[in-house]
Amino acid sequence: MNKENRDKIKDKIDKVNIKNDICLKNRAVYIDLFSEMSKNPSKYLKSDGMHWNKEGSNLAANIIAGTLVDYMDRDGRIIPSSFP
Repeated sequence: MNKENRDKIKDKIDKVNIKNDICLKNRAVYIDLFSEMSKNPSKYLKSDGMHWNKEGSNLAANIIAGTLVDYMDRDGRIIPSSFP
């Protein structure tokens, strides 16, 4: 993904403030994968610039798991009251 395409995607994300406009209103957890992947797209994306490669999948899994742990008790159960 070239810089121009990355900037277009970031602009769209910024215009629709997903975290505030959608997630908080629906008590959903926002997990930002774009910020990390856009730091080094050639490392995390396939040559089409859109789909994750193995490294990208591993990064996404680690970010998602790390975020979800913040919403779990010691037994691994989701704590509903911990959602935004």
